[in-house]
Amino acid sequence: MCIYSPAYRCFLLPAVLLLLNCYCNLVYAGDRTPANAAATLNPPNSELVRHYTPFTLKDDEFAIVMAEGLNTTFGLHIENAYGEMVLKSEQRDLFQRHRLFITVEQCTHCIAVTTTWNVNASQQVVIPEITQFQIQKSKQRYNIEKIIRTTLAAIHSNKPPSAQQLQSNIAETNQLWLSVGNTTEQLNSAFLIAHAIANDAEDSTAKILFETLLQTALQAGDFYTQGFVLLHLGSLEFYRGHYSTSEAYFKKARSKLPDIKNKELAQFLNANLAYSIGQLDNKMDRAQQSEKNLKIALQLYYELKRANYISITLNALGFSYRSRNRLDEAASYHALAFRYSLLTGSDMLTMQCLYHLAIDSALRGRFYYALELLNDAQTLNTSTPRRHWEAHILAAKARIFMELGMLQESERTYHQATQLYKQVNATADLKTVYLNQGRLYSLLGNFPQAKRYWELAEDKDQQFTGGKFKLRLLQAQINSELNQANYYEAVKQQLELIDQSKNTSDRFLQGENLSQLANLYLRLNDNEQALQTALQAITLSKDNRDQLTLAQSSYQAAQAAFALGNIALSTEHANSAIAQIENLRWSLQQDNLRREFFALQRSLYALKMRITLADNISNANNHLKALHVAETFKARTLYDSLRRQYASHPAATAGSLSDKNNIQQLVEETLQQIQAFNTQPNKTGASLNFTQLQDYIKALPNDTAVLYFFIDEQDSLVWWISNSTINLIKLPENKLLQELVENSLQAALEPSMSVFSAANQKALFNAQMALSQKLLGKIADLDQFRHLVIIPDGPLHRVPFAALYNPKTQQPLLLTHTISYSLSLASDYWLQDNTKTRNNTSQLLLVGDPTFVNRDIQQQRDKALPQLPGTAKELAAIESLWPQDSEKLRLEGENASRSELLSHDLRKFSVLHFATHAQVNWRNPALTYLALAQSNVGNSNKLTSQEISQLRIDADLVVLSACETTAGKEILGEGPMGLSRAFFDAGSRRVVATLWPVADDSSAFLMEQFYTALLRDNKSSASALRAAQLAVARIPKWSHPYYWAGFGFYGKRNSWR
Repeated sequence: MCIYSPAYRCFLLPAVLLLLNCYCNLVYAGDRTPANAAATLNPPNSELVRHYTPFTLKDDEFAIVMAEGLNTTFGLHIENAYGEMVLKSEQRDLFQRHRLFITVEQCTHCIAVTTTWNVNASQQVVIPEITQFQIQKSKQRYNIEKIIRTTLAAIHSNKPPSAQQLQSNIAETNQLWLSVGNTTEQLNSAFLIAHAIANDAEDSTAKILFETLLQTALQAGDFYTQGFVLLHLGSLEFYRGHYSTSEAYFKKARSKLPDIKNKELAQFLNANLAYSIGQLDNKMDRAQQSEKNLKIALQLYYELKRANYISITLNALGFSYRSRNRLDEAASYHALAFRYSLLTGSDMLTMQCLYHLAIDSALRGRFYYALELLNDAQTLNTSTPRRHWEAHILAAKARIFMELGMLQESERTYHQATQLYKQVNATADLKTVYLNQGRLYSLLGNFPQAKRYWELAEDKDQQFTGGKFKLRLLQAQINSELNQANYYEAVKQQLELIDQSKNTSDRFLQGENLSQLANLYLRLNDNEQALQTALQAITLSKDNRDQLTLAQSSYQAAQAAFALGNIALSTEHANSAIAQIENLRWSLQQDNLRREFFALQRSLYALKMRITLADNISNANNHLKALHVAETFKARTLYDSLRRQYASHPAATAGSLSDKNNIQQLVEETLQQIQAFNTQPNKTGASLNFTQLQDYIKALPNDTAVLYFFIDEQDSLVWWISNSTINLIKLPENKLLQELVENSLQAALEPSMSVFSAANQKALFNAQMALSQKLLGKIADLDQFRHLVIIPDGPLHRVPFAALYNPKTQQPLLLTHTISYSLSLASDYWLQDNTKTRNNTSQLLLVGDPTFVNRDIQQQRDKALPQLPGTAKELAAIESLWPQDSEKLRLEGENASRSELLSHDLRKFSVLHFATHAQVNWRNPALTYLALAQSNVGNSNKLTSQEISQLRIDADLVVLSACETTAGKEILGEGPMGLSRAFFDAGSRRVVATLWPVADDSSAFLMEQFYTALLRDNKSSASALRAAQLAVARIPKWSHPYYWAGFGFYGKRNSWR
């Protein structure tokens, strides 16, 4: 609220509350800021001017160094003779001085360094002087400073002192200051202690200390201190939810402005008041007045050249816009705020900006990236720990864990956040955390516990006035009724929520509530009521320009119309919903978000397919149209990733801060850059259009056919596609397919079946044939084609089709077909037609047999990783097969480390081969990793999926001879998020990967056979893999599919040489 310093816990409080309000309703919002946009706006170093003042301490001397000048200096630190920083001031005291106390033990030959922000490079720089600089031996001054510093350290410890202890310390310093006749420093010492305890959110104690300080300031006739303390008292009341009391304090503080003689201090207090009142206006739904006051504050801070306060105010304006769903404007303010935060050099402000950027990323669905930012923020917070901010970070993590389905982790993290919030008496945050904990327990099915937490939240909310928390609480309770299938009770509460929301000015909330009511009517099969309610929501969301609600309500209208038999109306609204989703798709820049977003919208595409096929399911043209609908949905983010590798993507840039005279000009320019950045991908197109789909089918070779699967709860389908025909076949319901897949995999992976008795052979054959019959039984001309392209879906991503049978001939497909896999027709189309094989000399990178002994990877929670002796033989065999005139690099043992691997330019290698362990993280696919050797103690030996996807490689082939390198958490419509997917994201054209844990010796032999067929027999990668699998299967001890069927080929099918 009051933004006295970057460290003050209240200065972003309303923004935090507003953020959490949005975050509690976390949806895939159309925030158009690219998550990395702010990072591209680097502040120019030329705008920082430093001035150095050397001094020397000896014996028991100490120095009191002060730098003041409200609009010149915003940094002061002390360096020793070696240039090392020994002390730093990131905030000013009551009278806006940077103030450091340094003893001879810290340095003898010292340098005081002040930092100035040169706002306009064309103007003469005014070098700030250190206006107060004292070297002395005064025991009295030393004792005062010692009391203050001991008190401040205790405040930030795990056991802060009581109010009585703090008052005693303040009284002691007062007496010492009075003995030297310094009222100014007396006020300042009391303020430093009160301000520090307020930083850690000890509201009741801080209020007592500030009230005592106010009385002292009144007696001293210091109007500036009176106004500033009143501002802090108002901030504390704001945080407690006592908005009318808070407003009264702000008015009293403003009344002191005319009597303050120092005009710069008066301007600074005025800016703080404008900011605080603007935040209060925002909380009281006075949006226009809030924006006006915040912009007044922004301009005042700009005139004062206070970069930290500019950053804070820009963030507040961003959240103000976010609350009104003006997301482009919000994004521009956030990006610029981050830029100014970097300019300040404040770790505390950087930590807070990282926190807010993480929330922004989470709201855009980039959950794993958000967790990274929160981890960085947490690290920064340890340097100057603030329990309140630690609680904020933990609460945000817990909310993300809940969104990712990591419910136990969310429960544990929420508990940690709750304990910290209780320690600092953060009532407003506690009610929000209780609300979310209720949601969490509702998801866990523990409805009594959910109810208990909601009662706690409601009890905390009684202490507040105004706001929309009651509406959010009611919405959470409605969702709980939905989880329990209590639809009639949910409808009753939803109608109550709609009635209450009419009293707010939030038309977005009203539209969302109507859409939710339409969804409830659909659950009750009241399609007439659902249609009418959805149409109301459509009208309101169009007026609000709320694309997400418009997409949802259009989908609901399409559902209801289809159920009522109105195909034309259903088609109209389904097309409208898809159009909105496409718009949102380009707004949501990052792949992680689009994967989650499209998974949630899968039911819309399934509905569109049912509408398409409703007219005549036997019509071949309808088969093609339905395929195009399915393809629109499938693996879109991989296709986008492949396209972006060959398309320019200009980074957002901005001019220097110093050449702008108006802060609003900077905001508008940043907004234009972000909007240009967001719309740029449209230039590269979307997925395959209908004509491209037809062209792809016509271009299929005569000996190649595609099996395209679409698995849905209501309808599961397979398209059998060649260059001359396209047939659509209905499959059994999803539940039966799941059961058949599980039986097939159990037979293929059962260790006891590796001993091929007659009984085992029969059991395996029966399981594989049962699945084969359901998937392939209706395909008449399977043997006419030598090459099969499998595009799986749902549980079929786990199926090794080479181990299935032709139901007509009962021949294994491995004997008759070369099989390759793709995630979508679009990605297959792009890989076949738009990626070129390297023309330069082939170079081979071999990475394997890493050393795991006594390394941290065995000290983690993961299973201990044994050495893989077969991988050393594997690498040696491949190296011997590689052409002697081609370059190769072999990283093995200690050299097969993450640091060594990343030290090379991976773009120069045409083939990358990894032979090691892999570990799938089923909850967080970004943390799936290849296990490498550890170069130094403390260095990571995990090459994660996220790191891999961010590499830039130019490989014709990547071979992952490790366990489960295709497997991963499955995102509906996108497939498993495994290591093979990450290598495609990084730039590979072909990948050989595994479906399950593979044996060491048989894998080494298979790989030797693969490279023999590839290099000596000049086979394509898919054909070489088939040859290798046949070679393994013909060896009796490895004839079971467990040893060879787990390997699959993905990507560009023609020869890479």
